[in-house]
Amino acid sequence: MVKFILLLFLSLVGIFSRVFALTLSDGDIALAKGEYTKAIAAYTEVCESEPTSPYPLSKRAAAHLSFHQPLKALRDLDLALELDPQFVQGLLSRGKLYRQLCRFGLAVEDFSKVREFRPSHKSLDQEVKKTLRARQQFEEVEKLFRAVKNSIKGASVVEFGSDPDVSDPPEFLSPESSRDFQTSLSHLYSLSPDCLPAQILETRVQIFSGAFEDAISTSGRILRVDDRSKEALVLRGRAYFLLDDSSLAKRHFAEALNLDPDDADARQHFMHVKKYDKLKASAATLLKQRNWVEAEQEYARALNVDMAHVKGNVGLWFGICRARYQQASGSRAGENDPDRRSKRNRVDNSGSNRDGDDDSSDNNHDHIEDSIRDKNSAKDKLASAIEACEAALLTDSGIKDAKIIIIKAHLALKNAETAKAKANRYMNEHQGDRELYELYVEAEKAVKIATRVDYYATLGVEKNAGDREIKKAYRELAKKYHPDKVAAGGRAEARAEAEASFRKVAAAYEILIDPERRQRYDNGEDDLPSGGGG
Repeated sequence: MVKFILLLFLSLVGIFSRVFALTLSDGDIALAKGEYTKAIAAYTEVCESEPTSPYPLSKRAAAHLSFHQPLKALRDLDLALELDPQFVQGLLSRGKLYRQLCRFGLAVEDFSKVREFRPSHKSLDQEVKKTLRARQQFEEVEKLFRAVKNSIKGASVVEFGSDPDVSDPPEFLSPESSRDFQTSLSHLYSLSPDCLPAQILETRVQIFSGAFEDAISTSGRILRVDDRSKEALVLRGRAYFLLDDSSLAKRHFAEALNLDPDDADARQHFMHVKKYDKLKASAATLLKQRNWVEAEQEYARALNVDMAHVKGNVGLWFGICRARYQQASGSRAGENDPDRRSKRNRVDNSGSNRDGDDDSSDNNHDHIEDSIRDKNSAKDKLASAIEACEAALLTDSGIKDAKIIIIKAHLALKNAETAKAKANRYMNEHQGDRELYELYVEAEKAVKIATRVDYYATLGVEKNAGDREIKKAYRELAKKYHPDKVAAGGRAEARAEAEASFRKVAAAYEILIDPERRQRYDNGEDDLPSGGGG
């Protein structure tokens, strides 16, 4: 009976051994074909049937490594070495994996144990040398990263969005500036392809360079290996935010906070995005409500939250441009309004101060000062509106509405030649656009107006002058330049100059005193005075 039981036991052991060998063979075949999931499943079956053997765990670790899952491979090797601390092949494989992950100290420890248990191992010396070389290369990468970061103006702003010690927009890194870093990184990856600390540095340099899509790709590679890397989650969230995707940015920061609610970087970035989005939405609401002053201020506050957010800040710059232009338009409203001019004419002709008493200037002193202040304010706002729109176009050259405001602002500033040149350029960029074509025609007319005789300047009056002011100016100048007033004994040249000036004054008066002809003149239409315009 005992003999029968012994024979049965040996038979079962043989069967299990054959099944064990067949399943391992299935895993090896799948691994050779690149069918990693199938290989891992086969090795897992062996691991479960032989829980005390380190060998199948080492085989599964090799499959995980081929499937670009180094941390899972590391866990299997750790388990294998817990079962057999003297498992030389496991120690060697884990040492190589530690080097691959840039954990150089642990790699050296495993190689030292291999030397202890098998001093004559043929590949040991070579692996140790490669590990020491990789460690030296990683130190070089760290040194070059520090040099790259120190070379960037406002590096902290690029990484974190704001810095109390930095007031100017940051400058992104040029490809040439990081060439040595990239070369050193390539050398390191040839020895340690899954070096997570180096990939973190690479992601940071990509953000410094404005290569946000690359930063997302590199940080994604880190997270495929280690989905609990808080630093990779934060960097990836920052890159998404700088690509103007606040939703994905906040999601990554939230994932990092789920892993560690006390993570200061993740919390700072999460609150940073919330603040930016809140100010941006508030500014847009104020603009929609036509509250131009507060809209400009709110857009400026949002802009100051993150000066590195180039893509998102395009909308902020354009919002500032629109708010400033509308403020300037409000200051200029009615400057050449016929109703306003008629009102002034009624005051001029109402009988009060008809003879030009000086009291009128005293009574209107405050009004004149306000007018000058409004005019200067309008010019400043127009100039700053142009600057803001051009800042938006630097990043997004396709914003047609920004180009329209630039042309209109230049026209309002009497920069006719500039307005025409801009309109021509933008019209070529937006072929067939009717609105830009009409602005080009308007700019052409403005150039024509700018180069003709300025009748207002001839009489020395403002463009919104009333009839009384025009008449008064004409009478004074007519007396001054009337040929009969020039001394008979005067030089012929002086008399000729006086006659020419008199004709100019008369021509200006003839046009400006007639409401219809003045309106045509203001509109840039040809309407020569009877004397030919002097």
